[in-house]
Amino acid sequence: MSTWRIVGRREFVERARDRGFIVSTGITLAILVGFIVVASVLDRGTRFVLAPVGESSRPIADGTVAAAAAIDIEVRLLQVRDADEARRAVRDGDADAALLDGGAIVVRSDPPAQLVGIIQAVSQGLRSRAALLDAGLSRAEVEAMLEQAPLQVVSLEPRDARERENAAVAFVGVLALYGQLFAYGYWIASGVVEEKASRVIEVLIATVRPSELLRGKIFGIGLLGLAQLLTIGIVGLGTAVAVGSLDFPAGALTTVGIVLFWFMLGFFFYSGLFAVAGSIVARQEDLQTTMTPLTILIVGSFFVA
Repeated sequence: MSTWRIVGRREFVERARDRGFIVSTGITLAILVGFIVVASVLDRGTRFVLAPVGESSRPIADGTVAAAAAIDIEVRLLQVRDADEARRAVRDGDADAALLDGGAIVVRSDPPAQLVGIIQAVSQGLRSRAALLDAGLSRAEVEAMLEQAPLQVVSLEPRDARERENAAVAFVGVLALYGQLFAYGYWIASGVVEEKASRVIEVLIATVRPSELLRGKIFGIGLLGLAQLLTIGIVGLGTAVAVGSLDFPAGALTTVGIVLFWFMLGFFFYSGLFAVAGSIVARQEDLQTTMTPLTILIVGSFFVA
């Protein structure tokens, strides 16, 4: 086995056995799984509760439920006996709005715009239908007048339907690259300083060329970082799919491949710079000073990306 591979294997094995690495990875996985589960429990889509009062408000309430379902909004009807009970349900937070006899909408403070908009549209449609029937038109004529096709939407610069999904995948990749650069770049820099401070480097340089030592260190820590990243990704993706909070976007594998390609390029580039940052100081206390320019560069690149 070539010398740099021996160095890389040593870096991978020793750091993978480190208790801090194992504990931090476990905590990261636990936080990730907990966040996904809690988010899936709290995020149940857009939901509203409507309290209709009296028989006259029932058609509007039923029409609101049907119209909301057409745009992926759930509206549940709360059964109340009278207007006082409906107002009390709104005040206590049991209902988002109440629909009284006569068409009045009661809310607690700020009206939920989506729910009120749907109620208004349904109410206007029902009242228009009733007015046309009272004017002497037949039901078929009324339906023909009211059931009009929506206006056509023409986009001058159409976008790929998968663009937003691919952008989301790329953004997650940028976040992963950002975190890994800091974590494992610091490992490389601190490892170089540690070997200098303990004078181990003097023994190593006698038998190993500096380029081989640096190459092995970067490859060993890089493989460990990639393994940790894949573990976090597989656990997170599996948890999200299991709880039903994620549908992996079709066609995103190409974006994932591009992200991994740039991840490897970025890691090797910054790893070399972090190794330089560690090589020009003699103590761990001085490492932060030489890492400041790299930190500014990485943060700036992150915001630009």
